[in-house]
Amino acid sequence: MSSESFDKDNAYTLVQNTTYISTNHHNRSIARIFNFKAAQVTTIAREWISGSAGNTLHSQLDVHNFSEIDSKDEIREMHKKLVELGGTPPAIDDILPQSAAKPKVAALGAK
Repeated sequence: MSSESFDKDNAYTLVQNTTYISTNHHNRSIARIFNFKAAQVTTIAREWISGSAGNTLHSQLDVHNFSEIDSKDEIREMHKKLVELGGTPPAIDDILPQSAAKPKVAALGAK
C-alpha cells in the first residue's frame, strides 16, 4: 500500500512525499524536494526495518540540477502543482528556457 502527498514548503519549493507501507515490518518513503529558485531536485529515500533485534533506518540523499534531468515534463508538472498550492516560483520558462527544454529538430531536406 502507498500514499502520496504534495506540500508547499515555501513560495518556491514543493515537497512530494510517497510512503510505502508493508505488513512485514518493512516501510519505505521517498521525498522529492523541487526547489525552483535553485533549479534543483533533492531526493531522500528512507527505509525502516523493524525486527526482534530492534529498528534499522537506511537513508540515501541525491541532489540534481534541473539541467541534469532528461525529462523536463515532471519538472513542469511539479511547477504547476506548486502554483496550484499557492506557491509563487520563478516562471517555468525562466527556469527551463524553451531551447533547453525542447530540442530543435532539423527540417527534412535542410542543408
